[in-house]
Amino acid sequence: KLFKVQPILSMNPEEEINEENQVLVTVSSFLPEAGRAQSLYSQLSDLYCSNRSKNVRVLMLFDLKPYKEMTAPSDEKDITAVKRVIDRLNNDFGGGFVMAVRHRVYSSGEKEYTGFERKRGAIIALVKLLRYEDSGEFLCVYGDTSGLHEAKYLMALDSDTSLSFDVLKKL
Repeated sequence: KLFKVQPILSMNPEEEINEENQVLVTVSSFLPEAGRAQSLYSQLSDLYCSNRSKNVRVLMLFDLKPYKEMTAPSDEKDITAVKRVIDRLNNDFGGGFVMAVRHRVYSSGEKEYTGFERKRGAIIALVKLLRYEDSGEFLCVYGDTSGLHEAKYLMALDSDTSLSFDVLKKL
C-alpha cells in the first residue's frame, strides 16, 4: 500500500441532533479579566461550529477568581465584558450561548472567598438550575436562556478541552 487509510469526515445534514435529544455543552472556567474576554469568542465559536446544531447550546460556567472578600473591585467590569462576548456570539450564530457566574462563598480551608467545590459544585448548581431548583448560587445567568430547561444531555468540559468534529451526533 502506498497510503495509510484514513477515515473521511462527512457532513450529512440529515444527521441532526433532534429536539428530543437537545445537548447543553458546558465549559467550566474562572471568569476572565475584562481585557481577556475577547479570547472566549474564538474558543466558543470553534466549539459550537465543530458540533453545529440548532439543538446544541453552549454555556460558560464561570467561577469568580478567589478573593479576600465576597466581591472584588473588578467583578462587574469582568462580567460586563463577557456579556458583550455572549451577545456577539448570539448575534453572529442566531442564539445558543449562555454564561452563568456563581457567587463566591467563604472557604475556611483556603481562608478566602471562592466558588464552592469549584468544578463539581458548579455542575451541581447548574443541574439544580436546569431542574428549576435554583438555590441562588448564581450571581448572573445571561444570554440565550430560552430552551435551557429542555436539554436532555449535559456535556461537561474543562476550558482546555475541545470537541472533535460532530462528536455530539455520535454520542
